[in-house]
Amino acid sequence: IRTVFKIANASTLNQRYHNLFSRAAMGVEYAIRRTGPLSMAPSQLGIFARSHPRLETPDLEYHVQPLSTDRLGEPL
Repeated sequence: IRTVFKIANASTLNQRYHNLFSRAAMGVEYAIRRTGPLSMAPSQLGIFARSHPRLETPDLEYHVQPLSTDRLGEPL
């Protein structure tokens, strides 16, 4: 299940990516300081869980990412 939430009154990674100047600034920041959005993993939170207590190993995987794409699996 894929969920996407829209936020207001904040600068998002999607907004920064879709602005050419901001995208270039992210690249420069990473090249000079090794910080910023390009220095982080795509998934900021990952969880492995079992769908039933009888299972020995997790069979579910959750990811929380600070960005969205138009379609799952597609590039930004």
